[in-house]
This record gives sequence, structure tokens and C-alpha cells, in this order.
Amino acid sequence: MTESKCYKIIIGNSPIINGNKGCVALTYSILYILDEVMRSANCNYELFLRNSLDKDFDIHTITIGDRSISYQSFAYTLGKEHNTSPLWLLKALFWQTKINWRIWKQADFVLDIGEGDSYSDIYGLKRLKKENRIHLLAQLFGKPYGFLPQTLGPFQSTSAQRQAKQAFQRAAFVMARDTLSLQMIHKLLPSYKHAKEYIDVAFVLPYKAQHFEEHKCHVGLNISALLWHGGYRRNNQFQLREDYPTLIQHIITWFLDNTTAQIHLVAHVISQRGAIEDDYTVCLQLCEQFQSNRITVAPAFETPIEAKNYIAGLDFFMGARMHATIAAFSAGVPVLPMAYSRKFNGLYKETLNYNYLIDLKQDTMNQIIDMVQESFNKRDEIKSFIAQQTVPAQRINLIISDLQHYICLK
Repeated sequence: MTESKCYKIIIGNSPIINGNKGCVALTYSILYILDEVMRSANCNYELFLRNSLDKDFDIHTITIGDRSISYQSFAYTLGKEHNTSPLWLLKALFWQTKINWRIWKQADFVLDIGEGDSYSDIYGLKRLKKENRIHLLAQLFGKPYGFLPQTLGPFQSTSAQRQAKQAFQRAAFVMARDTLSLQMIHKLLPSYKHAKEYIDVAFVLPYKAQHFEEHKCHVGLNISALLWHGGYRRNNQFQLREDYPTLIQHIITWFLDNTTAQIHLVAHVISQRGAIEDDYTVCLQLCEQFQSNRITVAPAFETPIEAKNYIAGLDFFMGARMHATIAAFSAGVPVLPMAYSRKFNGLYKETLNYNYLIDLKQDTMNQIIDMVQESFNKRDEIKSFIAQQTVPAQRINLIISDLQHYICLK
């Protein structure tokens, strides 16, 4: 390690401008963590990640907590096609721009966060192939690469299993963000020694809690438009036991009939109005449907920090966007996650030993309403449990120390 060296680090599958505030929360958080890693090691660094415009190679600076962190944007995704042959990737990269080529040639390390949970085929094999491109490019350029903390798998098809095994085997390290992901890696590769369990990096995202009227109890309900519309295929893609729109309406009705709480409908994916993923449109529709002065629609947040600031000021929170629930938990807000995939169960039940969780794939309507009532009534007890948690801080420190070892001391 020398002070004069400037480490050039590519971060992949990590959107910085995106309607999904959970994905962007991961990007903000890993930028914050990498800044801590390099500062504590007294290392200079440059970060490269994909911005919204393929031809934008400017230097950008964003404020995260008390830090200003810069990155240069570039395009490594190479268009919308899903061709992943090595020759095609190199040709496309070279002809797209020489700047991209130079960035890859000069890079010291490639890190991938997989948009949190996209390194899987549950969203389709095409998405997995797209996520996998950065590993193939790292291999083609002979660059060491690693998986940042993320949900890995499930891999339901043999093609997905084959791609994942190859990517894991050639990686310098694999960081699973939950126990189930680590178990999946060891199932695919029983003798693999470079995987370890950590935690979701969004636990480190800074915030300043917003203040609401003190004489009211403020309940946040995050609505997932993706679940509302039945998934991308609009056919109950995630196999929920109950009809999600009906369930949400029942939950709102329960709070209106059995509490005096002010209900905040919170969008955590805010995209083109009416799009299948746009939570905000569904929140507006629900507010119009119920016509109650006890229902408030939270703003259309620009950044994940704005979203966390808002959520941190609430007295109770529940929702199906995992990073909205992580924003609550990491800000000490009693939270009831609504799980539709094993990424919830892996984090909350296995890693955090947290017993307040709805399983949308298994629980009945009555079971869900009972859990809403129980967790709301026990919110002070839950708040105390969260305040005593030490696992997130310990795991974040482990991420920092291990990344310093892999990048700066390799």
C-alpha cells in the first residue's frame, strides 16, 4: 500500500438515478462505505458507475450524510440486447466508446451489488444475463472482481445455476447479505471458501428524522405497485396467497376502524406515472378511494435519504419494499415487513432473529390482520428490541474491514 497510488474501482449493477429508491439506497450506501474504506486506509480512489445517460462521462458529486463523494459515470451495459458472448461484449464495448475501454483497462477492482436481489432468475433469465455482464467483462479484462452484499439466488434453471457457479468460482470474494444466500452458494459449490455472510449495506444510510404532529400516532404503509399489479407478468407472479390489493384495503380499513392513527401511504419506487412499478400512483388511488382526512400520501421522494428521513419520523411502519422496511428498522422505527421473497426471511428471521414478519406467500388474510394488530400494539416492545440490536453495526464494520483487505491490501 502506498499513499500515492490512486485506486480505480468500477461498481456494477448499482443505479444512481432510478425510480427505485431501494436500489439507489444500496448505491448511496456502498459509496459511503467505500469512502470510509479508502479514508481509513489512507488511499486515494476514483469510482466509476453507470449513470442514466450512456454517453455521460462527467464527474458527479453527491452529498451523503456529512460527506461529498464523487464518481465518474460511464456505460458498461452496452445497450438493451442480452447477448453475452465474450467476443460480442468486447466488440460492443470498443465501438461504443474508447472512454469505456480505457476505464476498463485502467481499473484496479470491479465490485458488483446486483441491484440488491437481481442476481437470480426469479425475475427472468434475461435479467440474470444482464447482471452477469459485469463479471464477464471483468474476466475478459483480467480484473479482480467481487460480489458486494446482496441476495444471491434462487437459481431455478440449470442455465442460471451454470452462470452463477462460473461467476462465483472466478470471483475474488462473494459477500452474501443473509444466511439463506450463503447456504445457496455452498449448495452450488460445497468446497467454496471465499464466501461469507454480511448484511444489507443500506443499514448504514445516513438520515435526519422528519418531525410530525406530536399528539398523533403516525403509521406508515408502503405500497408495492409491483405486487398490486400481480408482478411483471400480471398473473400473481410471486404466488401470493391473498389478493394483494384486497389485503391492502383491509389493512387500511383496520387502522381506520380500530385506531386513531394518521396513516401515511409511502411510495418507495417512484417512476413514470401509472407504470407497473410506480408505487406513488397506487398511493394516490388509495387516498382517493378512502376519502379520509386520516390518510396522507407521502411526497414523491427524489432520493433514498429523503425517503428514510420521512420514514424515520413515523411511529410504526409496514410494507413490501424491503429497503423501505430497512429504512425503518435502521432508524429505530417499529416495523412489520411484508415478505414476498426469501430475501425478507433471510434478513429478518435468520440474520436479525426478528419475529415480526408477514409472509405473503403463506399467511391467510386473518393471520395477516392478526399480525398487524399484534405488532402495532407491541410497537414499544419492538422499538426496544430494535434499539438493542448489535448485529447490523457489527456486520457493517466487517464489510469495511474486509473490503479494505481485498482492495487496498491485496
